Amino acid sequence: MPKQFKPQVSIEEEMSINRRTISEIKKVMWDSDNKETIFTCEGKIINIDIDRSGWYFISCKVCRKKVNSKDEFLWCDNCNKKACFPIPRYRIQLKVKDSSGMATFILFDSEAEKLLNISTKDLLNKSIEVRKSKIKLVFNIYYFTSVYNLKNVTFVRSPMKSSFLCK
Repeated sequence: MPKQFKPQVSIEEEMSINRRTISEIKKVMWDSDNKETIFTCEGKIINIDIDRSGWYFISCKVCRKKVNSKDEFLWCDNCNKKACFPIPRYRIQLKVKDSSGMATFILFDSEAEKLLNISTKDLLNKSIEVRKSKIKLVFNIYYFTSVYNLKNVTFVRSPMKSSFLCK
């Protein structure tokens, strides 16, 4: 249904839509039937991984997928061609805990930019110290306990961790 025909809900209502715990979300069998399901989850950020995994990636301008170095240029495997005008995009890993368990939530470009109030490109132009402090300050102070809206979710399960890709 087009957005203009959907009933408008307040931010408070939106934050409680289909509320689940981390444990309940992990138990959902993700498939094409429920991939578009929206869940909300209230949790506490216990770690922001910007050192080990990085906080951004270089993407293809056309398909928004990560590009790789190939010879002397950047290559998009998805488009199967040279990435002419690659764009940096946010990819911030948040370790989130609630009363039922823990999971990694991966926050991508537009959502991260809304929270940080600065584009990936502009933040890259700052010093390393400013970058780290900006990301950690915003998430630790303003979003320490937060509600996460999980839509278009991809659930990644491995023996070591569970991750939710929030888009």
